[in-house]
Amino acid sequence: DKLWSPTGSHHPVDIIQLTIIFFILIFSVATQDIAVDGWALTLLTKKNIGWVSTCNKVGQSLGFALAYIPLVCLESPSIPNKYFRRTPIEDKGLITFSGFLYATGFSFMIVNTIVVIFRHEKRSKLDRRILRRSHSMSVEHTANVNYQSGVGTENEMKNSKLPTSDFSIETGTKSQPNDGEMNERGEVSLFNTYRALIRIIQLKPVAIFTIMTVILMMCTFSTYSATNLKLIEYGFPKEELGLFNLLFLPLDFILPFMFVRCTIGPRPLTILAMTLIPKLLINCLNIPITHFTPYFRISTNDTLMMNNSTHASFSWAFYAILTTEFTLDRIVSNLIFVLHLAFCAKISDPAIGGTYLTLLTTVINLAGVLGSSLCLRLIEPLTFRSCKRTEIYPGLYSNSSVALVNITSNITCSGNKDCTGATESCVKLFDGYYVQLIAFLIIGIIFTICLLYPKAKYLESLPPSEFLYDPTVRLCCCPCGLSNQPKIGASDRAIISDNNTNHEVYTNYSHEK
Repeated sequence: DKLWSPTGSHHPVDIIQLTIIFFILIFSVATQDIAVDGWALTLLTKKNIGWVSTCNKVGQSLGFALAYIPLVCLESPSIPNKYFRRTPIEDKGLITFSGFLYATGFSFMIVNTIVVIFRHEKRSKLDRRILRRSHSMSVEHTANVNYQSGVGTENEMKNSKLPTSDFSIETGTKSQPNDGEMNERGEVSLFNTYRALIRIIQLKPVAIFTIMTVILMMCTFSTYSATNLKLIEYGFPKEELGLFNLLFLPLDFILPFMFVRCTIGPRPLTILAMTLIPKLLINCLNIPITHFTPYFRISTNDTLMMNNSTHASFSWAFYAILTTEFTLDRIVSNLIFVLHLAFCAKISDPAIGGTYLTLLTTVINLAGVLGSSLCLRLIEPLTFRSCKRTEIYPGLYSNSSVALVNITSNITCSGNKDCTGATESCVKLFDGYYVQLIAFLIIGIIFTICLLYPKAKYLESLPPSEFLYDPTVRLCCCPCGLSNQPKIGASDRAIISDNNTNHEVYTNYSHEK
């Protein structure tokens, strides 16, 4: 069997087994990603928390480049035969996909082992916060009771004929819990952590930010997959498109460092709101680019129709236009990514580590994936077509393979089967992809003016405590045995008579002078 051949050409592919394997693989990597996010929140100081987005973006881009480029180049037999081997070997690359997975798996284990050996962390901040907040609330309540009792006692002593030395109130104090005591107390369970996420989503500022994120992702990044497919549909080779995207990886390393001043500043969300409309306008540049892609195509054979061409290239003007559009898109997209993640890092509660930050980034990923799927699903229903009878003339465009046609009829259709005439065909009048880009531009402008910009200022004006999860209020069933409010025992109750008469106070507290 050939080592280099299309999947399933020699034996059927076990989809179920592959699905299970990749589910376990992605689940493990995603779990580690959560830990890395939480680690970043604890390693960086509050002043430098905006660097989380920069480190995230640069790390992802660098990892993608180190993994994807060698795999694509060295697994293919053509590139090693052309550049690395003296004697070409057919259908065999320098590395295999299984060998690549083994290498990355061992690298994961080595790096994680080094981290475990040389990096030690303190106990969970959430455990400490639960104990200390509960303790502080209990102490505060005791102090209030003592203060009220003391004030009443002083007033009573002024009107009393008894000597002050015979009347005393005992005051009790509690010491701060040390680390050993907190270690002996129970930790927050996994169940309570997930319950904390549900309570976090219910916070009003977080709910507003989540809605803003979903609309933002739907408007700006839903058409990415459709853009690549449309370029391929109109004749641009997918291999060249993949390599063309790799050329912009250096921008992903450089741009996040250029935007550090914006990410560590006090207004990342306001700047994000100002970049939405430019991003949508750049997306609309894909309308003329994809529409005129066939006109920049230079055929290398004598076939009449473009779809029959086996080899094709494009003019340098088209590559220049595509490079300009891709560069502008990468700049604005990187800015949106780092600004959004910087705000997420600033409002994330480090007490629950990367769980809070991962919750917010999960909203980004879900909105992007679901938006992309919805966009691809709606392209065909939004496409306008009609039945047209065409008369083909022998003249051709000089730099393309598009035939001159004469349109003589117009009847709406959904496919060639709806056209009854022998010379009629269902012609696309306006692509649904263009409809989506225009619709997203209109929705994005309205969304920016009415919701995104004012709500961005509102969220940035809130104190950080509005985004924090308070375990003393919400974890009422915590295993630590804490309740959401400290209780007053029966021995702490005081009976106070009318202030206008001689009143007596019965309490177990005494005051020592």
